[in-house]
Amino acid sequence: TRPTSHEVPDFTGMVEDDVAAVALDNEWELELVQVREEGTVAGEVVRTDPPAGEDLEEGEVLQAFVSLGEPLIAVPDLAGMTIEEAEAALARDGLLLGSRTLVNAEDVERGRIIDTDLAVGLSELEPDEEVDVLVSDGPEDRAIPAVPESLDPAEAAAALVALRFVPVEDREPSPTVPEGQVIGFDPATGVIHPADAEVAVVISSGPPPVEVPTLVGIDVEEATAALEALGFDVTGVDGSPSGFVIGTDPRAGQVVAFGSPITILTEGGRN
Repeated sequence: TRPTSHEVPDFTGMVEDDVAAVALDNEWELELVQVREEGTVAGEVVRTDPPAGEDLEEGEVLQAFVSLGEPLIAVPDLAGMTIEEAEAALARDGLLLGSRTLVNAEDVERGRIIDTDLAVGLSELEPDEEVDVLVSDGPEDRAIPAVPESLDPAEAAAALVALRFVPVEDREPSPTVPEGQVIGFDPATGVIHPADAEVAVVISSGPPPVEVPTLVGIDVEEATAALEALGFDVTGVDGSPSGFVIGTDPRAGQVVAFGSPITILTEGGRN
């Protein structure tokens, strides 16, 4: 005798338990197949094999295709986009922009997206799911380098450029650093400073001007020592070398260039 057959009902829109109950009553083997199809809701039966209306003998297999939901959406490449551009791109595909994590990046402009921040191996999402992203916070701040031992302005500028600083030239007088050589950086060596920011290369314009001191009443030897310590070129004594100082030429209080010649005036000389 042929096995008893039963007509397969229309299970469309029903859930797995509904199919299982009928399969049990009709002594069918039930095989569930998970699928994704547009216009379906997760958990509902999409179709069966054999389809509704056909007969299926007892002991045969009934395949029920159960929806996992809408087809997954491939996450688009958002690298290099602004937040607004990424939101628009995701919206076109049926996705949403999720959390935004700021990350330092040497080569990605601040405010632009570095990459998506998805679980490893994940490249597709459910419709209306959120896509988390990593957003560039620009290059990491870094320390101002040491001034090259050569004190050469070109080498100093190159050292800054190598670390993504923008060198700008500044000049100021220095009693110790020869004219044209580097005094230092501003901000100074070791200071943490933003990349792509300006750093001044401070170059010596030579010694600063010097004010002629008051030396009246001391002897020539003391006056000479005091003037040379200030950088003056003592050219001689007008008056008695053993007399007391009554003045200088240029006179006390005048401001002159470093290294200027000066004459000591003593009693018996011009006054």
